[in-house]
Amino acid sequence: MFCEDVEKRLELLDRGSVIISDRQMQLTEKEEQGAASLKLILQYPCILFCGLEKKKLQYFKNQKCSDYVLFEFAKDHWLLHIFELKRSVGVSE
Repeated sequence: MFCEDVEKRLELLDRGSVIISDRQMQLTEKEEQGAASLKLILQYPCILFCGLEKKKLQYFKNQKCSDYVLFEFAKDHWLLHIFELKRSVGVSE
């Protein structure tokens, strides 16, 4: 799916928090306040990083983190997509 160098590096990652696909992906967030779900239909091979809230570096001052980061390999270049799912949108948002 990817070049040999990328495939070697992917083998080093925790497969529980990385999803690789070229067809579709389902992004979800479930909390007591509600749930959000987003289905992605893919055109190109993608690498999705999940569970970032639990794996962020603790020495950063800003502890906010996106829900998902997706790298899309579009023929000869990479595209980065950052997803923050919201369960509800209030008046101030």
